[in-house]
Amino acid sequence: MTSNDYRNPLDDLSTSAADIADALASTVAHVDMPAPADDVVTLPSRSILDGRELRAARVRELTGEHEEELARAAATGHSERLVDALLKCGVVEVEGLEATPLLLDRLTIGDRDALILGIRRVTFGDSIRYDRYRCPGCREDFALTVGLEEIPVKTATGPSDDTYTIALRKGGHVKARALIGADQKTVLSSTRTDRLNIAEQNTLLLSRSVISIHRPGHSDLAVRGETGPVRSLSMPDRQRILAELDKLRYGPRYDQVPVHCTACGHDGTLAVTVEALFRE
Repeated sequence: MTSNDYRNPLDDLSTSAADIADALASTVAHVDMPAPADDVVTLPSRSILDGRELRAARVRELTGEHEEELARAAATGHSERLVDALLKCGVVEVEGLEATPLLLDRLTIGDRDALILGIRRVTFGDSIRYDRYRCPGCREDFALTVGLEEIPVKTATGPSDDTYTIALRKGGHVKARALIGADQKTVLSSTRTDRLNIAEQNTLLLSRSVISIHRPGHSDLAVRGETGPVRSLSMPDRQRILAELDKLRYGPRYDQVPVHCTACGHDGTLAVTVEALFRE
């Protein structure tokens, strides 16, 4: 179009709605919608936090400065510090909110896992290479490349308050909430400092997740973070609650990556570790 073709619509009020519609149709038909930016991570839990639905976050590529910080965290031997450092270095904002340590601690474990996957993608790319993978079927070694898209992700279909009702074996139920970053950090830290065995770890985990216990013929029992009420649950019920919490959890399933051996046809699964994610 030349300058002579231009008509100011305010000067020429005879321009018809049909003209405008034709112009829009010819333009919109050729518009290609851009793909989501590489630095945007969809949060699988779609949690409601302080009245706000958390749908997406923005991450960034890790730099040499971040590498040094991660190395210092790894040197402590405390896995929760490494995860904290990864999120602190790599997450810029969550649903428009600054990614403060407090906010990151309040995210579900599944959302935190999704963020770690997003940081991996913008830093090292979309695939992980294993120089040697041994097939459990034929025991043959072969090189393996896993695309990040092959890691299964369970995603909520709508906004979620992250609470569940889980049936007990002999009637009744518990109300529980999804585990968050603060829970994970507390259990890992307490396990190390207090030398907790696996049953004690489960008790601490349940005390932080279970909100209340409802049994037929009994008053509802609020847990309030106390270990006594969850210690009173039967062993099968405790195991059932933990299994359901894992089953219902949204987010990447790092331990369920499918692997096929072309030599023998064996189909198995691979567990992708954080260490594997953050190497080129």
